[in-house]
Amino acid sequence: LFLHIGLPKTGTTSVQNFLYLNSKVMFEKGVFYPNLAQDTQSIYCRDTTDDNLNGNAYPLSYNYLEDKSITICNEKGVSLSKLSDVLQLNQRDVLLSSEWFVTMPPNVIDELNVIAEDNRYNVKVICYVRRQDLLVESTYNQRIKIKGDDISVDDFLYLPDFQNNVAKFANVFGDDAIIIRCFEKRQLVGGNLYADFLDCLGLKIDNIGGILIPDKSINASVGSSVINLLREMARKGIKPCHERNLLISCFEKEPEGKISKVRPSWFSPEARMSYLKDAEKLNIRFARRFLKRSSGLLFYDTPIYDDSKWKDANKERVSKNYLSRVIKRLDQFPKTDMMVT
Repeated sequence: LFLHIGLPKTGTTSVQNFLYLNSKVMFEKGVFYPNLAQDTQSIYCRDTTDDNLNGNAYPLSYNYLEDKSITICNEKGVSLSKLSDVLQLNQRDVLLSSEWFVTMPPNVIDELNVIAEDNRYNVKVICYVRRQDLLVESTYNQRIKIKGDDISVDDFLYLPDFQNNVAKFANVFGDDAIIIRCFEKRQLVGGNLYADFLDCLGLKIDNIGGILIPDKSINASVGSSVINLLREMARKGIKPCHERNLLISCFEKEPEGKISKVRPSWFSPEARMSYLKDAEKLNIRFARRFLKRSSGLLFYDTPIYDDSKWKDANKERVSKNYLSRVIKRLDQFPKTDMMVT
């Protein structure tokens, strides 16, 4: 039984869509990606029209959320008894994916382990981690896109300790049951996220015919200039709504044009260096425990600390030409008063 727990901003949405698109192919290769939202007899996750971008185990993890207001997705939860039914009727490896697994209380994880053992399943937990500075920048962008507020990077800043996410699973299933992968191209199998994820399952992407690759625009990121525009909209009282979401979608689908060789960043070189210094001890402990790296080196990519190669993301603004292209794309949708404004 494989549990894919994310973590957030490590390509989870793309992986989940990949699994959704290829559930039939994977079933034939011995890995069952069940649709827990449907009847137990529903074989493939892709047989449903439900939202596939939260992972097939979202209804299960949602059911055990203590504070359901922290997710914007409405869902009818399912209990662990549904998982028990799936395991009893299946003789293949089973794969469940949801970033919300990390919110599960320890007693629920214990109960999940009992169900797995009763059905003679060993549990493996797949967890991807991303260098903290890049993770926080990406999470900040997502926060502005989704919540529509004007929080500053300084007020948003936090330091993720990956061990806090993983330890409660290791305490139940054991350290050897934890599969850690670093979200860096050079550390991914073949430099490819999908190939790397299949490798976690014991599958080789080159040995599987008929694989479908998801559209790259899924949950696409937007530039810092767009984030600043959304912050300005928040200051003017424009909260998340249908029209705002359409605008964001158009920004995602309309390339900004020629990208500068110097990528804007929310961190100054000095701030990035200080931040990663604080993360170093956490990462050494994590790498030694779960990757068995005596060096304690978790991430291989070297940050750029050169002031001449830094542009302050806070100062980036959407150009008039870029905005006009996006508005033309927006014109294809029916007009509302807010869109006209």
